[in-house]
Amino acid sequence: MNLSPQSRVWIYLSSRQFSDEEVSKLNSLLSEFCNEWAAHGINLVAEGKVLFQRFVVLTVDETKAGASGCSIDSSVHFIQSLEREFNTQLFNRALVPLKDGNDVRVLPLNEVKNLLQEGKLSEEMYLFNTLVQTKEQLDHRFIIPLKDSWLSRFIPQTIDDSEK
Repeated sequence: MNLSPQSRVWIYLSSRQFSDEEVSKLNSLLSEFCNEWAAHGINLVAEGKVLFQRFVVLTVDETKAGASGCSIDSSVHFIQSLEREFNTQLFNRALVPLKDGNDVRVLPLNEVKNLLQEGKLSEEMYLFNTLVQTKEQLDHRFIIPLKDSWLSRFIPQTIDDSEK
């Protein structure tokens, strides 16, 4: 599907990795939901998919029809049903997804803060930026260096020798 770069995006991080079979079933359920998703009786131009066996992504092309409060509520109820069916958490915002080679490493936020303070995580490590809001951002800013993310405030500041 060819969605506008300005399409609205919602990303849900799974507390566990999905198997290949689960990804296939999830993608099918997401496709069914998106085909029926409507706002005020108007079908939304939408797409759903699983990325990296961890992220459930919903995208709506609001240049065609905008998602309303009711349609967003229906998507939340749908995502909650996926949580139950696949025995996972998709709304836990205290989990941080980091890129670890080709894998997604998910850590609790407090642990990430501590590891940064202790210098055990590099500011050059990559973060999956679940805060992106558009398809364009998803395509170009989903995987970013930790130092360029909201987590940068937890990176200890070093004093340059020239400033002493």
